[in-house]
Amino acid sequence: TYHEGRPTVWDESTKAHGISVTDSAWNGLKQLSRDRGYRSISDLIEIIGRSYIEIPEKKDLDIQI
Repeated sequence: TYHEGRPTVWDESTKAHGISVTDSAWNGLKQLSRDRGYRSISDLIEIIGRSYIEIPEKKDLDIQI
């Protein structure tokens, strides 16, 4: 696989999942992960999913999703 040989950071193996986002969001995630020193978007998403980063409540955003 793409990550074969990469050291395991977490106590479990990773596996592929699919997400659907706009090109703008994907490019933003790539830039954000680079700017913050993550190896990949997957690493950034892992950090978000493990609640290491605080995400604002939807009601506090000034957009309709």
